[in-house]
Amino acid sequence: MKRRDKLSAEVERHTLQGKMLMETLRPHLPNSYVGGQDSVFYQATKPPRFVSPDLYVVLHQTPEPRPCYVVWEEGQKYPDVILEITSAATEHQDRGRKLILYRDVFCTSEYFLYAPGIQRLSGFRLQDRDYVTIFPNERGELFSEKLQLGLKCE
Repeated sequence: MKRRDKLSAEVERHTLQGKMLMETLRPHLPNSYVGGQDSVFYQATKPPRFVSPDLYVVLHQTPEPRPCYVVWEEGQKYPDVILEITSAATEHQDRGRKLILYRDVFCTSEYFLYAPGIQRLSGFRLQDRDYVTIFPNERGELFSEKLQLGLKCE
């Protein structure tokens, strides 16, 4: 398979997995906004600064669909939980630049990384302004305190 075809297939798989995760989470979080694969605008600079998480949840925010999420129009409410679907091509950004942004600017309570190619799920919880690893519970799940759900690769 050519590199371009392989990348295209990866992007398509990424998109489908993100949509599936959003549709699975929405019924469990009826009073929250579940978004993803769109832009989160977080600084009203010219041009505005934004990032595009694969999946994010803003608790206690209206669930109505939005074309994008604009923090300064949402009462300065940042995502409470973010999940990135990572790959060999994106992992360095997801564990580097994005982790730092979500930790230091967004102050996102929980950050998860899912690597479907190798069936690996990693999780981090914000504690004293730093991310600490979320370890699997007795069922092999990474428990999200914010979502009150156990996350697991299957």
